[in-house]
Amino acid sequence: MRRAHFRKRNSLIGPRLRYDIRLMTLIVEPAVVVVVVVVVVVVVVVVVVVVVVVVVVVVVVVVVVVVVVVVVVVVIVVVVDYDYNDYDYDYDYDYDYDYDYDYDYDYDYDNNNWSNPSSSIEIF
Repeated sequence: MRRAHFRKRNSLIGPRLRYDIRLMTLIVEPAVVVVVVVVVVVVVVVVVVVVVVVVVVVVVVVVVVVVVVVVVVVVIVVVVDYDYNDYDYDYDYDYDYDYDYDYDYDYDYDNNNWSNPSSSIEIF
């Protein structure tokens, strides 16, 4: 009864196939280990190569940008001779304002305001 149940449960795997599977696991297991190790090594090498390439590309881009900035600055400073302190401020601030500020204003303390006696009418 027990054996029949065992056969029924394992009807898809016969004794010969079970032996072949055991034999294959003994043979294939080291090959699987070798394949896994090779795949891991290849993945690590690819990742390292990609990282190195990315770092080299970033360094090259930074160097190119720095060289371009230096060249532009040198061209502006040497070729154009752009001097920030060399402006020719030739503005004429000596305007001849002919305003007569000599008004004769006096403070009128009685009325609390400024008065111009010359403009007031004086009655004698």
